[in-house]
Amino acid sequence: MLCVNMQTSFMHPPFGFALFYLRGVAPKEVKELRYLLGALPWVGLQIIIGSCLVIAFPKDGDDLPRPGRRA
Repeated sequence: MLCVNMQTSFMHPPFGFALFYLRGVAPKEVKELRYLLGALPWVGLQIIIGSCLVIAFPKDGDDLPRPGRRA
């Protein structure tokens, strides 16, 4: 759950590093509000789908492969 929340935090303010990178490469005529609003659907999907999957299937959310165990 922590990883899902941390990944989501990279996509929106106040720590939206992906948005800072986008601001640096976007043309000057593109307003900041436009790509902030463009990120909202992706943030919503990540919160809804990512969080719901981790909550519904917690074992799959943190299950790491173990040596000697077959898939």
